[in-house]
Amino acid sequence: LGFDDPAELLGENMHTTEHHTHADGTPYPLEECPIYLGFQKGIGVHRDDEIFWRRDGSSFPVEYWSHVMVQDGRALCVVAFMDITERRQGEKALRKSEERWRGVYDNSAIGVALTDVSGRFIAVNRAYEKMVGHTQDELRQLAFFDITHEDDAALNRELITDLMEGKRKQFQIEKQ
Repeated sequence: LGFDDPAELLGENMHTTEHHTHADGTPYPLEECPIYLGFQKGIGVHRDDEIFWRRDGSSFPVEYWSHVMVQDGRALCVVAFMDITERRQGEKALRKSEERWRGVYDNSAIGVALTDVSGRFIAVNRAYEKMVGHTQDELRQLAFFDITHEDDAALNRELITDLMEGKRKQFQIEKQ
């Protein structure tokens, strides 16, 4: 939070100090604060979609847990939080990567099919649908071998067995 000494925070209102404003810059009224509402209701709160503010005016995303505790007959709110900036950056990078993959997958001229270990179709791209003459919904009702020509079945089984036994990491084939 940018304070040099924990004593600087003792006795201060937590909401006013670090939770006073939404990420978009609008004020965060105390009456809407989940920590305050949880305290009022005597329940714990967990959130990972808010920000806290530092002393210098900068903010950072947080995950927090608040719990009501009673000490010497007095209700206290204990809040544990952590800076999740790196997590958010990782999630953003993952979303970008997934978007790139989705673009390649959806727009590829090469047919791509994803199957489970039993050969049942999970997902296929448009090029694959065109190649085999079935929609993705139709293929989800089928297994890989349901659309494999009998002349190719033995080689396909051998390659899949090798893959499952760890004798190969992947395979690529052309077939009828």
